Amino acid sequence: MVLQGYVPVDRVADLNGALAGFGDAVTYELHAVDEHHDPAIPVHLSNNSYVRPFQLVMGLMSPPKYGTFDPTWIVALFFPFFFGMIIADIGYGLLFLAFGMWLLGKARRGEGWDLSFMGAYIQPDVLKNLGFVTNVLAGWTILWGFLSGELFGTLGEHIGLFYLNPGVLENLWGWTGAHYHAHEGAHHHGLIPIVFPRLETEYFSNIALVSALLFGILQVLWGWGIRIQQGIKHRDQVHLWEGISLFSGVAGLIAMAFATRAAKDLGQLGNLGNPMTLLFWLGMVGFVVGWLRVIKHFPLLPIELLSQGGAVVSYARIFAVGLVSAILAKLCTDLGWNMYESMGPLGLILGLVIGVLLHVFVLALTLIGHILQPIRLHMVEFLNPTGFNAETSPVYNPLRRLSPATRSEPVK
Repeated sequence: MVLQGYVPVDRVADLNGALAGFGDAVTYELHAVDEHHDPAIPVHLSNNSYVRPFQLVMGLMSPPKYGTFDPTWIVALFFPFFFGMIIADIGYGLLFLAFGMWLLGKARRGEGWDLSFMGAYIQPDVLKNLGFVTNVLAGWTILWGFLSGELFGTLGEHIGLFYLNPGVLENLWGWTGAHYHAHEGAHHHGLIPIVFPRLETEYFSNIALVSALLFGILQVLWGWGIRIQQGIKHRDQVHLWEGISLFSGVAGLIAMAFATRAAKDLGQLGNLGNPMTLLFWLGMVGFVVGWLRVIKHFPLLPIELLSQGGAVVSYARIFAVGLVSAILAKLCTDLGWNMYESMGPLGLILGLVIGVLLHVFVLALTLIGHILQPIRLHMVEFLNPTGFNAETSPVYNPLRRLSPATRSEPVK
């Protein structure tokens, strides 16, 4: 009988040990795989203890092609960050933390989670990873909650925990006296100053929006940078020049956006003394040169360039979805608080009950979207430029015994 298969390099010693007992009855050879050409090589992800649980998120997709790159660590870094930025509420973060600790508790006791109403059962090892990921999400949610001054919406402001400090905001974001007087209804006294007041839409919306778009600039350019690196590694001239073209083109569009912040500023594109204008023209030259090298394969690359500009703008959803979450939480709390102020003790009880019910309803209604939005940004806007979604490999699935061995049964 002849078998052919694959074994990870770090498990070769185990293979040698398992076959050594058979002596000359088994003859085998090991050969290094060709990561440049063989599409059948299976993939076994190997990450550190922090990143490994996030392979649960990457499990939504096929593994990366062998010899390319594993984006799990990037997802482990940015997915919780974006999730926390969207929800940004200490109260909600504490709820996530409690849920994560409950999952870890079940995993430590060796218990699974029976979701029979969904026809599913989650094993303890999966619960352990899920609990870890949930706790990381909770940590970033709480941190962003402190920055935005949100505790179940505006409850932190009502009880004097958070407040708007014009001096702090002026130093950070250029908050002026005019803006201060325009927000007389806001709380200006408390314990902790708000440094990212996203609910102050009249003044802060542009800052929050640009903050979200900066992450889009980072990830989209990073994705095309990975395409360039992979093209060099695999000696693939088509992917190399495609990456150079679109990296340069996207960088040029971004430079144009900064150089011409309004239609009346389009004349700035002729001012080469402006660094952003110079970067725009260099980017356009790089795009055209790269496109001419691959025009046979990608004749519609200029359309793809516009699409990639849209991919950067797509990161505005971090701001938009987060603002909606904050406004809904504010409405829930303000309704309950107004009942307390207008009705006294009875209003306190009614306001507390109504506020809690509304918060639970809003969180349940929006949570799936808050999870899917940052995942989508990674799976589409970031990973598409890298070529990840176009080239995958099968999962490494080693031979294993399906029935338990007994002492009287020899191993065959």
